[in-house]
Amino acid sequence: MRNVLCQTLVEYSNNPNFIFLTGDLGYNALEPLRDVRRGQGRRYSLRTVIVTALMAMVCGCDDAEAMELWGKPNAVWLASFLDMPHGPPTQDVFLRVFATL
Repeated sequence: MRNVLCQTLVEYSNNPNFIFLTGDLGYNALEPLRDVRRGQGRRYSLRTVIVTALMAMVCGCDDAEAMELWGKPNAVWLASFLDMPHGPPTQDVFLRVFATL
């Protein structure tokens, strides 16, 4: 079931009306979250980390290491709608962000 859901997510992302956590609806839902990380060393926006984590969890990931492993083969697709100049977030990034939330 998860593989079907994940494949459907990828297929819908090619639709110009795709807004699942990437368009105004998703970003507005993340607005209440404050990014309290220091500016120095911040390589990923809070939205990029949260959206990547949520998509990885939808596809069956249940920890930061699995999220990182999921992000690597999906990096090109994720970069098509998320700002990821350094590639997908690593498990250390996920853990640090989750610790601050």
